[in-house]
Amino acid sequence: MHSWFADRTAVKRILAGVVGALALGGNTAVAQPAADHVDAAETSCMPDGGHLLILGVYHMDNPGLDAENLRADDVLSDRRQREIDALARALVKYRPSKVAVEAPYGDRVWPSRYLEYLQGQRSLGRNEIEQVGFRVARTMGHNAIYPIDYPMFMSGLRHDEVERRPPSQPSEGASPSADEARLSRSTVTEFLIHLNDPGRIATDHAAYMGLLAPDSSTTALYERVDRLTFWYQRNHRMMANLVRVSEPGDRVLLVVGAGHLQIMRDLARDAPFICLMDTQKYLQEAALPSA
Repeated sequence: MHSWFADRTAVKRILAGVVGALALGGNTAVAQPAADHVDAAETSCMPDGGHLLILGVYHMDNPGLDAENLRADDVLSDRRQREIDALARALVKYRPSKVAVEAPYGDRVWPSRYLEYLQGQRSLGRNEIEQVGFRVARTMGHNAIYPIDYPMFMSGLRHDEVERRPPSQPSEGASPSADEARLSRSTVTEFLIHLNDPGRIATDHAAYMGLLAPDSSTTALYERVDRLTFWYQRNHRMMANLVRVSEPGDRVLLVVGAGHLQIMRDLARDAPFICLMDTQKYLQEAALPSA
């Protein structure tokens, strides 16, 4: 398989263009088709580069595996299904040639489930992989989806190294968080516009920077910062897997937890062979009232 980066000749042309433009003090971005919404901070969109639209989402099936877990209402309700249909129609306008999802790279579970869905042997479950990823991929006529995750806790342990326990649940009567309250009064698309807002992305990412501070509760000098190191490592491996499943000319839609957005978007912008799309523009089209 030839990834975005595997086309060495194309990459050399891209790098030469970047260096040349910088030497001239110019902008390396090139004109895009009218239907494309290129990220405003993107400066490396070259004709031979791949296109990437990263959609940050909340975990719709409430798995309880994150540091902060959102209690989401049932996405199988009629209301949410209409909203997700509208979201999928907007994402299809991006014309993705592949849909990548936050599932273990190399694992056949989700690709097999997608094939069952195509064959009418499976209904969509509550997970965002199915609700968004499967829905868009089928609409585009894709015969596969592409898992790219490298599942790893911030301790550096993989999931198969940790005893499985039921996810923690909020106590009965617990007050909803600000995000839970926002979700309850928003459409799915409106809530995703909030999650994918650059200011929100920066705020979420800044919370991880607290791990740079010393921890007086332990004598291990780097115990806290090592957790941050593992978080970056996971995201870097996810991007490497994404590049691995891509091919020259691909237009990839990545459906991923919103906590990954800052690092994944930075990597995409910095890679001269990836042209990062403006997710907000596509989401805002989905949020427009129907004519």
